[in-house]
Amino acid sequence: MKPQKRLISSINYQGAIQRPRHSWIMLNIILIMLMLACSSLSSRPPSEVVIRLPTLTPTVEGQNLRSTLPAPTPEPVSSSPSDLPTPSAPPVVEPTPGAQNGVIAKLALRDNKSVYAVGEKVFVKVEATNIEGGVKPIGILGLIPDSGDFQTIGDNSQIEAGKPVTYEDDLVFSTPGQHKLWLSICFSSKAECQGANGDWVRFEPGLDLIVQ
Repeated sequence: MKPQKRLISSINYQGAIQRPRHSWIMLNIILIMLMLACSSLSSRPPSEVVIRLPTLTPTVEGQNLRSTLPAPTPEPVSSSPSDLPTPSAPPVVEPTPGAQNGVIAKLALRDNKSVYAVGEKVFVKVEATNIEGGVKPIGILGLIPDSGDFQTIGDNSQIEAGKPVTYEDDLVFSTPGQHKLWLSICFSSKAECQGANGDWVRFEPGLDLIVQ
């Protein structure tokens, strides 16, 4: 029985010696495979390695400025003088008597004619209206011909608001020709009207008449 145990132990010893040898062979094979793989990678030409970079679009500063600036406005085309509209004549405005001291006065020839003979009586009608309100005193009211000789029609009176007052009088022209006649009112007391402090007003446009 003893020789048989020695044989078994020798077999186990030999197997133990063979196992490290087998592992060493496998390790060499793996190293050879790694070296072959590395050599194959290093032998590949560098042209096969492709690196894709993002495409960059160049921008021009002037281009961006031109895109943000507004488009220029075209200049208007000037019209020739023949294309311009012809201005129309202004309307004729008839003169109207103006208000003086809040009073409007009207002066008219009673006989509705404008030609008189030398020495013929010229009858004149006067109407005065207070458009301002209150009471307007009248110290003296009369007619002034172009000869300059004042002729009194009324005195020491007044004009109430909205109540026209009327007068009528006549005068004679002793020289032929074209003559002018105005109405004049003094808005002060009679005493003041006869002095230098009277508030005298002459109403326009007056009357035109012919004496022949």
